[in-house]
Amino acid sequence: MVKHKSRKNKKRLFIVIGLLLTIDFTINAQLESAKWVFGNGVGVDFVSGHPISFTGSKMRTTEGCSTVSDFKGNLLFYTDGVSVWNKNNDLMPNGKNLNGNFSSTQSAIIVPLPGSKTLYYIFTMDWEANKGGFCYSIVDISKEQGLGDVTLKNQLINEHCTEKLVAVKHQNNKDVWILIHEYESDTFLAYLLTKNGVDPKPVISKAGIIYSKSIYNTIGYMKLSNDRKKLGVAVNGDRTVEVFDFDQKTGNISNPLSIKFDVGFNPYGIEFSPNSSLFYIGLVSKGLIYQLNLKAGDQAAILKSKLLIARAAPEKIFGALQLGSDGKIYIAEYQSKYLSVIENPNNFGPSCSFKSNVIYLSNNNCMLGLPVFFQEYIKPPASSLVPTVVTTTTTTQKTQNYGNITEPNKKYTLSNVYFDFNKSDLRSSSAAELQQLIEQLNKNTKLSIEIIGHTDSIGSELYNNKLSFSRANEIGNYLTKKGIDKSRITISYKGSTESVATNSSETGRQKNRRVEFILKNNTPTTK
Repeated sequence: MVKHKSRKNKKRLFIVIGLLLTIDFTINAQLESAKWVFGNGVGVDFVSGHPISFTGSKMRTTEGCSTVSDFKGNLLFYTDGVSVWNKNNDLMPNGKNLNGNFSSTQSAIIVPLPGSKTLYYIFTMDWEANKGGFCYSIVDISKEQGLGDVTLKNQLINEHCTEKLVAVKHQNNKDVWILIHEYESDTFLAYLLTKNGVDPKPVISKAGIIYSKSIYNTIGYMKLSNDRKKLGVAVNGDRTVEVFDFDQKTGNISNPLSIKFDVGFNPYGIEFSPNSSLFYIGLVSKGLIYQLNLKAGDQAAILKSKLLIARAAPEKIFGALQLGSDGKIYIAEYQSKYLSVIENPNNFGPSCSFKSNVIYLSNNNCMLGLPVFFQEYIKPPASSLVPTVVTTTTTTQKTQNYGNITEPNKKYTLSNVYFDFNKSDLRSSSAAELQQLIEQLNKNTKLSIEIIGHTDSIGSELYNNKLSFSRANEIGNYLTKKGIDKSRITISYKGSTESVATNSSETGRQKNRRVEFILKNNTPTTK
């Protein structure tokens, strides 16, 4: 009897294991965002877990586009907000002249109708607040022997909108919020898509800045964090990026955090890290990418955490940033035949590992945009949902003893004084090293000092010269504050021309971000 019971338990165990394996397979097989179609004929396939380019796309779009696959990663259709192509790259019946625009930031987003296995809504957004406005069209993928048909087109929901579109499930896990932002306003609108269609009465949230009357303020991405709790918005013309709290149950948007940039620094692409802790901002006008730590503390601490982590090659600019199903963030570079990538977007600082020209696009051109996906389709691996890694580089070198340095005109390196990428601020760990130098200068009042700044190789020659001067000047100011007369200090800079280590690794680049000094017997003449 006991033996029989044991067999029954084993059988149940095998059934449970089988169910768990089935569930795991189902989760891993949800690949609706596995195919990306964008730019000028570009396709990238993530089904294998690694991005591989493919060809055949008929799309030619500067910015907005959206793609959808089935749960196994088989392409269903794609659109630039104007035309709709099926999986064979042919136009669908009635699939022309949708009210989006190939030069609208988020021209289209494809969302399945709740409760349906065959109907998809294409929400479209015209460019620069034009009269095409915010509309929806419907695709029935069961038509045309599974190739699809546009059965309803250009149903107007709202006019006078910016080029921003986000779609995310309601907290009830059935309905879908469609989020937009009005033009010349501080108003977000959250429309609910249910099995019965679009509710015409949106949830209204007035939060953040009022977009001033400039078509450039229609431009820029809107993105949700992976945990559905934060909403990011880039306002290109007003040079502002805002991060809000989002309530998945009510659709309300509140509590703005505003990041303002200087004149000429215009944000466009934005993205959250997979674990929702870090936020990335791309400046289209300057080819720069910044990172913010949303877990740094209060708003002041978050703003202070802003760090430059990438700079485009000369003559290149960054466009969209998009989280992939592999947990990496991919970056569009305008008119490039490659995608760039942030390899470890959960890591704070340079260890997030930006790499340029990583994914070859089969000789097709990337433009500014990358596909916009229904938030439920963006499923980074569980391994990428771990807490943010905040790395701080420490050095094991002993503090240099400058008390015995008397040889003039010899170059020394401040061995424990290093700088973060793109920073000229002194780390607190530099104090002990500099105190030794101050004591030597106080002991030998006839000595003067030349301070020489250096950078790594990232950035233009002009920029690196300016940065290396700032680093040397920072040391000079520190010495002056500690009582060393300014007339005894000379500032020099070398940019990236005198590297002491490889620039191909962060460890090497940090060694190159250094300050050297030369002690001299002659006191410089005051200018």
